[in-house]
Amino acid sequence: MWIDLYTITWNDRRVLPFFLEHYAPWVDRFVVFDDQSDDGSTQALARHPKVDLRPFPPKGESFVLAALNLWQHAWKESRGRADWVVLCNVDEFFHHPAGMGAYLQRCTAEGATIIHPRGYEMVGDRFPEPGSSLVRQVPMGVAMFGQDKRQLFDPDAIDEINFAPGRHQCEPTGTVVEPVAVEAALLHYKYVDPHAYMLPRQKILGQRMLPGDRSRGFGKQYGSTSEQLLISFRWLKMHAADVVGTQPGVPPPAGGPAAAT
Repeated sequence: MWIDLYTITWNDRRVLPFFLEHYAPWVDRFVVFDDQSDDGSTQALARHPKVDLRPFPPKGESFVLAALNLWQHAWKESRGRADWVVLCNVDEFFHHPAGMGAYLQRCTAEGATIIHPRGYEMVGDRFPEPGSSLVRQVPMGVAMFGQDKRQLFDPDAIDEINFAPGRHQCEPTGTVVEPVAVEAALLHYKYVDPHAYMLPRQKILGQRMLPGDRSRGFGKQYGSTSEQLLISFRWLKMHAADVVGTQPGVPPPAGGPAAAT
C-alpha cells in the first residue's frame, strides 16, 4: 500500500518534527508546499528522505483561495500511484489506536474510499521534547464539530473533493464510501503552549491575511483577542479527556463554544 500526503507550511519549525515523526511510519511521500518559510522549516524538510518540497503557488490577492485551489487539485497527481492521499495542515494528526497504516489496509479490504474521522481540538500546556510523540505526550482533547474533516481518501475513487474554504466541509463526487463505523480521529494541535506558541502564532497568521481574504471575510478566527483565546484554552482544559487512548466505537465527548473551533 502506498500513501501520499499533501500539506502547506509556513514557519512551522515548532510542530514539524512531531508532524514528520507521526506520519513517516505510514506515509510514503510528503508533498510539501512551502510559503517562503524563514525559520529553518525548509532546511529541515529538505533533509527528510520522504519529502518532495515545492514552492507555494502565486497567491494573488487571496491566500485562502490560492490554498483552496491547491487542496482541490494537487492530490490528483497521485492517481494511479497511491492507494490513499492525506490532505492536512501541519498541526493536524490522523490517529487510530491500532495504527493508521493497519486501519487503512482494512478500509481498503472493506471497500471504503474516504475516511470521516472524529475531530478533536487538542490542548496542552507545552510541547514535549523533540524526538518524542506529540500524540502520546499531549493526548487530551475535546470533540469539535467542524474538525471532522474528510481529507483522507482514495484518489482513484474520488473524482472531485469539492472542499469549502478551510476544508471543514466538502462534497466529494465519484465512488464515495465511508467506513461503517467511525474509528479514526483527526487531532488538531492549535491550543498548545498558549503564551509561547498559540497566541503569537494566531497573531502572525492574522497579519498574513491578504486584502482579498479580508474583503471576503476569510480568517475571522484570527480576529479573536488574546483573552478570548485564553478563555477557549481554559475551557478545553476543563472539558478535555484522553482521546488518544479511546477505543473504536467509544462515543466522544460533546462539543464546545464557537471560540474554541
